[in-house]
Amino acid sequence: MTRFTADRINGDEAFQSVVRRMVSLVDRAGDEATHGQRFRAREHFTTTSRYVWML
Repeated sequence: MTRFTADRINGDEAFQSVVRRMVSLVDRAGDEATHGQRFRAREHFTTTSRYVWML
């Protein structure tokens, strides 16, 4: 069984390409978001960051 560790996933160029695209989309959405939407996005980011840390 292959275990996909954070280092193995994050180092992949295909993954990095998707990440760059998503960062661009989120930056654009953030520019148009209300204060409440930004607050909720920050909460979600914090939670998902914890899950990634747990890998």
